[in-house]
Amino acid sequence: MIEFIKCQKGSIGVVFAISLPLVLASVGGAIDYTHAISKRIDIQNALDASAFRVALETGDDARRKKAGQDLFTLNTVNGCNAEPTYKIEEDKITGIVSCDIETYILKAVSIKSITVSADTELGFGSSEADVPTCIYALAKSGTGLDWGSGDVTAPGCAVQVNSISNDAAKRGAGMFTAAAINVAGGINHDCYPSRCSIEPNLSAPIQPDPMASFVAPPTPDACDHVDFEAPRDVYNISPGVYCGGLSTREDVTLDPGLYVIRGGELYKSTQNWIAEGVTFRLEDGASIDTSAGDMLLTAPTSGPYKGIAIYQEPDTRFESGEWGPGEIDFSAGANDIEGTIYAPNYVLNYAAGGGSFSPKWTIIVVHKFDTSAGEVDIHSEYNHANAVPLPDAIQNTSSRIPYISK
Repeated sequence: MIEFIKCQKGSIGVVFAISLPLVLASVGGAIDYTHAISKRIDIQNALDASAFRVALETGDDARRKKAGQDLFTLNTVNGCNAEPTYKIEEDKITGIVSCDIETYILKAVSIKSITVSADTELGFGSSEADVPTCIYALAKSGTGLDWGSGDVTAPGCAVQVNSISNDAAKRGAGMFTAAAINVAGGINHDCYPSRCSIEPNLSAPIQPDPMASFVAPPTPDACDHVDFEAPRDVYNISPGVYCGGLSTREDVTLDPGLYVIRGGELYKSTQNWIAEGVTFRLEDGASIDTSAGDMLLTAPTSGPYKGIAIYQEPDTRFESGEWGPGEIDFSAGANDIEGTIYAPNYVLNYAAGGGSFSPKWTIIVVHKFDTSAGEVDIHSEYNHANAVPLPDAIQNTSSRIPYISK
């Protein structure tokens, strides 16, 4: 009996058996807690993005919160078993969520999950002023913004690029000056500070079409003109339905009103146009090419097209290719436009400014914005006493821009 008591054989096994749960808890805890920390980063990013969705969504608070929760669930997949809660206030939006992250090894010691929490706070505008958006590139993929050697100057407003591609924005040799550059995807090269006045906000929330609620009146079926080319001695042109396009050979004044360009091309060569109180409505894939010469275009101050200088018929779809349907070419001459260019399925090649007229404001809503051809100046004096009023549908262009404040 004494020898049995003194025997120490197998003692290591006993100690190991006793300590095994502690070893598992230690090693397993390190692995599972590292996994939980990684998940918390994903959950924080998803919560931040969902709070932006709450800020930008329209409708009542319940709808806005539901939109945020849906986006959070989409971004976290199975990473969280709970929905965030939001508090919507006048000057901020806060969000919070707690998630139970499933363990892998700690289950062996009856620890089935680790709880992680995240919170976010969004403020609005800036300490100086709220920032309106004046350029919308709505393409969901590919390059939405392409600027070349010319400078783009829009110091009082923001640009929004909705493409989620890595090259959503392509930097050129020119300088891009704006109050904010918001890109849902990425940019092909770093641009700040040498080529951008402000560091772009990458992976920014997608913004909806600000004119989506606008419903234009129907246009007449009959054509007033077919393949119209103004004679050399015609210096005034009247509104109407121009089937097959409209082109001029001389300097002309376009009388106030609606010009429906149904197919073909709105074209001028080296002439100058004065078009005050005018809307060009593009139908059936009509395109615009102003070539050389200067153009002064101001939108109507009243009526259904108030504040709209160019309007694309919704059924017209963007088509890739050289020139043709889906192309607006303002790449030469001085193009001074006061009003909204609304062509959500068109590529806009734009060179603006340099003429004798200084537009108070311009808002651009297009599929792709290409400024590789020259200089661009965009003004944003929406409240100027002599300015053309904004379209009713786009009044929210001066809405506050949310930013993460916590």
